[in-house]
Amino acid sequence: MIKLVLLVFSIFFLQGCDYSLVGDTGKKPWIGHTYNKHKQKQEYWFTSYETKDWCMSDIEFELKKSGKYTNSWLGYSKPYDCSFNSNSFLKSVYHYYFTVDNDYYQCIWMTFYPSRIKNNTKYAYLLKGDTYRAGRCVWR
Repeated sequence: MIKLVLLVFSIFFLQGCDYSLVGDTGKKPWIGHTYNKHKQKQEYWFTSYETKDWCMSDIEFELKKSGKYTNSWLGYSKPYDCSFNSNSFLKSVYHYYFTVDNDYYQCIWMTFYPSRIKNNTKYAYLLKGDTYRAGRCVWR
């Protein structure tokens, strides 16, 4: 309940800030990530998806190709999840709290790259342990 109150409050508080509250979202805003056994950290997956369900089921299918999660191809294994990318700050915050397991992420990250904004991925979730130069964390 407290998360919902914070989300509603943020609508009013951030109206005048440099945030696109209701910006566009691309056709495939979900991108998966899974554990890379060689690097021993979460790593983003190879493609994006239209829905979170599709994203999760595709990653699960790929990990099961070898018959076991622990011996997955390319060194990937459980745990896995899917993050949301959008030019809409509100949609990004909503999914951060209500749709994804935000234990995997440091924050919602806002990019300064024009190409990412053009592709409707201004706001993305920064995986724990990752760093990016052209952007900043805008929500924890």
